[in-house]
Amino acid sequence: MNHTTININREFHNEETSTYWLPKDEDEQQRLTGQHFAFKELFEGNISSSVRQTLDFEKGISVLDVGCGSGVWIMDMVNDYPNCTYHGCDIADATNKILKVDQFTYSHGNVATGLPYEDNTFDFVHM
Repeated sequence: MNHTTININREFHNEETSTYWLPKDEDEQQRLTGQHFAFKELFEGNISSSVRQTLDFEKGISVLDVGCGSGVWIMDMVNDYPNCTYHGCDIADATNKILKVDQFTYSHGNVATGLPYEDNTFDFVHM
């Protein structure tokens, strides 16, 4: 036999229409936080320079993060661009409940079945 079976106690969402199979527990949120900072380092920032040149993040725009998970990308963006408004949606609310940020609003949403926003609501969408 070339595999090992490990019984672990992990927490998963229960959204029946989703094919997302990864857990939503604290261990997964920590993994995603590390992944966020790895991508940020790799791509030299949270957003590409061409997007920064096109949109006025300093003045303030409306931003949606689809599949926001813990909200780490949004929290990082709030530090860089506090004048923007941020909306995050995901199939499970795993956002950090300790941090209260006035610029951030969470909504439950499943991209596979449609998001709870009108068309043309946001200046920038991150996934």
